[in-house]
Amino acid sequence: MKPPGKDIQMKNNLRIPDIITIGNLIAGFTGILYIINGETAIATKLVMLAVILDGLDGTTARLLYKNRPSKLGAQLDSLADATSFGVLPATIIYVAIPTPIAIPLSAIFLTTAILRLARFNLNPSQNNFQGLPTTCAGLIIAVYTIHIQALIPTIIVVIALSLLMISKIRYPKITTKQRLLIAPLLIAAIITTGTIFTVTTILILFLITAYILIGPLANTKIKTTTTGQTER
Repeated sequence: MKPPGKDIQMKNNLRIPDIITIGNLIAGFTGILYIINGETAIATKLVMLAVILDGLDGTTARLLYKNRPSKLGAQLDSLADATSFGVLPATIIYVAIPTPIAIPLSAIFLTTAILRLARFNLNPSQNNFQGLPTTCAGLIIAVYTIHIQALIPTIIVVIALSLLMISKIRYPKITTKQRLLIAPLLIAAIITTGTIFTVTTILILFLITAYILIGPLANTKIKTTTTGQTER
């Protein structure tokens, strides 16, 4: 017999942002099905859709429930991210380089992505990220493998991203304005094919790479400025 009130409690706790998060989860799961069937481009588009939904659920939560954080929502978000930016990119790696090394390589990426998410749950930061966000790592894997499937460069990229995710390097949180900048590119890549898709994904790859390389420097500068103001 089910404990009384459990179903009612779930209905009361499920909010609009949580429904968007479930959309993220479904996008990730569907992407796994497509990549298994060799539909790399569609799987990549679904990673992009998951990125949009991952940003949208947080924005919606802040707008509608600013002072009422949801414990259920936090858990759903991590589980959805584990699927869309952990399992799906790891599967993309496995399919992109059909060699024996693909299994340990994809396992390394998946493990570090899960560790990164678990660490965030234990110690969420309000001002910045500790380690490269899984969203960025998963997106760059999806976009990178569309253009490059060479073994050695892919190994280097995967290991570098894996180490960055579990590193102590601080990355600044992406602002709403920055999200609005990349969102049209993601949408364009999702709804287009051919040359427009190629150009758009290259631009996305460039922007994420710039964030990975420049982000820690910008965050250090902000931290130094803030410290100087505090000392004054």
